[in-house]
This record gives sequence, structure tokens and C-alpha cells, in this order.
Amino acid sequence: MSPKKKVSREETQKTERTIQYVAIAMVVIVVALIAGPYIAKLFPKAGTANSGPVDVGSEAACAVFDSIPAAAQYSEVPPTLIDQAKQ
Repeated sequence: MSPKKKVSREETQKTERTIQYVAIAMVVIVVALIAGPYIAKLFPKAGTANSGPVDVGSEAACAVFDSIPAAAQYSEVPPTLIDQAKQ
């Protein structure tokens, strides 16, 4: 038979303490996973807080971009590069 290893009292306490820390960490993780969705419902999302209509003034929304020179560069829509015959 193989000789049994004698485990000191300090090693036993250290092992038990490690097991306790791992068990506590697992309990905290499980509680966080369960409570997370419920806590998230308590706080409104940043995008939904101001979901009312936005006043843009008297000008149209696209009128702001009329001063960009690239907008007047094209007289028609550019041709597509997809070959229609292959479809």
C-alpha cells in the first residue's frame, strides 16, 4: 500500500477557507444573475427618458444639409455596380 500523506492542520484550514471563498463567490454570482433583470427594470434607459417630440424650429430637417457642397455635386443617382443580368 502507498503511504498516506499526513495533512497538517494549517493546510486543512487553508483548504476549507478556500472552499468557503469559492462557495461565497458562487452564491454572489447566482444572486447577481437572478437580481440583475429586476434591478435593470428599476432604472429607465437613457434613450427612453426623452422620447417626446423634438422641436426643430421652423426649417425642415434636411434644410440644414443644403449648405454642404457634396449634396449638389450629383445631378442624378449614381449607377449601381451590381450586375442585374446575373440575378
